Amino acid sequence: MAGKTGEDVIEKLLEVSVSTPEQTILIKRLGITIKIRALSPSEVFELRRACTFKNNRNNTEWFNEEGFFLGLIVKGTVEPDWRDKRLLEKYNAVSGEDVVKKLLLYGEVVEIAGLIMELSGVNEEVTEIKN
Repeated sequence: MAGKTGEDVIEKLLEVSVSTPEQTILIKRLGITIKIRALSPSEVFELRRACTFKNNRNNTEWFNEEGFFLGLIVKGTVEPDWRDKRLLEKYNAVSGEDVVKKLLLYGEVVEIAGLIMELSGVNEEVTEIKN
């Protein structure tokens, strides 16, 4: 894209078809496949805000990493719906995050959350063009 004018870039952007990347993964231990998807920037930012807490007493912030990873999985899973009433009842859970926490091992949570972030463009290569 080196040497392209602003108008060329606009034309190229007008041609781009925007779709949400998805991927089906196997959780071997459970013998199930799940379909995950990329999250939009606003979904990730909203989740990050919901998992950040401020202590006004000493003006510090605390980030709930566990809540963030579990939220990524619930928001980024197309199938199954972790909030399905039957799953909530079976696992005596109050939320989809609670179901994920009860069903998946720590390493599975980290791996799946990482895959969702990769689909969402984290670690996507951006190349600098030198004039």
